[in-house]
Amino acid sequence: MKVRFYFILLALPMLCYSQAGPVSFGSPYGGAVSFLTKNADYSDLDAEGSEYFDEIYKMGEVSIRGKVELRGKMRFNAFRNEIQVIQGGNESFPLLKRSYIKATIGAKVFGIYLYEDAKGNNRSSYFNPLNEGTAVLLYKPEIKLKKGRIPATSYDRTVPPTFIDVSSYYIKKGDKTAKKIRLKKSDILTSLADKKNEVQAYIKDEGLSLKKEADLIKLMDYYNSI
Repeated sequence: MKVRFYFILLALPMLCYSQAGPVSFGSPYGGAVSFLTKNADYSDLDAEGSEYFDEIYKMGEVSIRGKVELRGKMRFNAFRNEIQVIQGGNESFPLLKRSYIKATIGAKVFGIYLYEDAKGNNRSSYFNPLNEGTAVLLYKPEIKLKKGRIPATSYDRTVPPTFIDVSSYYIKKGDKTAKKIRLKKSDILTSLADKKNEVQAYIKDEGLSLKKEADLIKLMDYYNSI
């Protein structure tokens, strides 16, 4: 009875999330799960490239406040910024975007985090956390649509719209909003300025290349350990 009541509460915020209303389905863990929303139809979009880094649906799991509530096939749409979950045959639905709902697809974890955009405004998006600790390196997987060009004369060529990879990295410290960094020593030292001397020495001693994700993760682990 408690489980059913929990999921009724969970469904309430969704009533204003989609005009089509929430989609409910059975969960192997009991109760009625309602954290998928109705998918929109974008089949008329004609562009080169893909909205996905990986179009193949993979087995994954959805957890709510740390508890796994669903296992199934899913994929991440980096253009729509949504996780698509297959339910009821071949139909897919976007996962509700909430900070307490996370998805693991293959080896990648997807969570909603607050970040600061180029204009200094706080926004939210899916990120892949790459380490654990007070300071977290976040990868923002993102694909944007580059506009095409219609030829003005017979000498020009048509350029179709194209999906392009514009993924980026952020650092989140404690409860603060995540801030974007370039994979440059100056940006990283500024982000970790409270332990700048130790971080600088570690980079030198370990011969780290901060253009490499693996080395940057190693640095973040060190930062969290001191």
